[in-house]
Amino acid sequence: MRAFQPFYLTLIIFITACSTTNTANINKDTIINVAAHTRVHKAADNTDAKFNVANNDRNITIYAPNLWKKAVYNMNEMRDIVGKFDADDQGFFGGPSESKVLSYISQTQMSVDKAKQHAKIVSDFLKQPVDDITFITPKINDIWQREFQGINRSLNALIRDLEKNNNLQRHTNSKEKLQARISNLEVKIIIAEVYTPLKRQVETLNDNLIPISYAKTSQALAVLNSQIAASPRDTKVIKILAEKVQQDLLRSQHVSKDVDWINRLSSSQREKAVLHYRNSLEKLSKKLFETDTSTLSFSGQIKELEAMFSSQLVTKKVIIDQALTNDKTRIETVIEPEKMITTEKVEVTNVEPETSVHLTKKTEKNIPTKN
Repeated sequence: MRAFQPFYLTLIIFITACSTTNTANINKDTIINVAAHTRVHKAADNTDAKFNVANNDRNITIYAPNLWKKAVYNMNEMRDIVGKFDADDQGFFGGPSESKVLSYISQTQMSVDKAKQHAKIVSDFLKQPVDDITFITPKINDIWQREFQGINRSLNALIRDLEKNNNLQRHTNSKEKLQARISNLEVKIIIAEVYTPLKRQVETLNDNLIPISYAKTSQALAVLNSQIAASPRDTKVIKILAEKVQQDLLRSQHVSKDVDWINRLSSSQREKAVLHYRNSLEKLSKKLFETDTSTLSFSGQIKELEAMFSSQLVTKKVIIDQALTNDKTRIETVIEPEKMITTEKVEVTNVEPETSVHLTKKTEKNIPTKN
């Protein structure tokens, strides 16, 4: 019996050693499996977060639609395989291995990055035409709808071509053609809004009846048209030029009526018309300036009136300038009361009210009152 004791003791020691080794191996495998689980889910969570950020970027779906569809497909595949991953059951007979899952995650990340980068390149490349399309969109009505839809189709086709080949130089010509179509549509819209209504009114004028006035109005209209073609968004200048055309148009319409009226007068009626306008100018000269212009020609009467008006404006300016000078002198005197004032200056100060009253009365005598 004692002979077997060493054998049993050795067996016990052997069994204990094997058990200890197995426990150590199990613990080691557990640590390895936890690390694998952490690596996979950390990588998946990082890719998922980047995908969600990109998914909120509208430009990606606009400028890289097909690339983004591929990224979405890869993301769904990635989420599926990550959900199946079990660190304790991977390999040939188990679930997907860590390397395979990490490969899916990496592929998904690359597809998201590729869509983002491509969208950025294309959005920069097409910035001008897209901005212009956005600008004119509110102006599109039923008249321009068909042409506008054609422009949008061409833009989408260019975006698709850029996805197939992102060599920007290759697509520059297509971009320039698209830009020209957008600019042309914008000009046509402004022409229809501003130029065309005025043109229709100008066309109602009789160029044979008033050739000079008609030519002047047509010239103003041509300048407006050129400005719209060159700078359709310079609304301030366009508005000024349109108002100029409107003024010339109204003047031409009045001239047309006057010329037509004169042409219809008999010889005796023409004399009466001349006398009527001469008498009106003569009365105006007497009433405003107490001057008789009856011995002058019609053009002479007008020149005389212009000269008298100019003279009166000069006189009025002198009075205003003198009043401003006097006010300035009074202010300086109040600010520096301790300053010595000569007798001559005192006398000038004393006579200022009288001088002002005298000039004012003299001016009031020449300025007519409104009846």
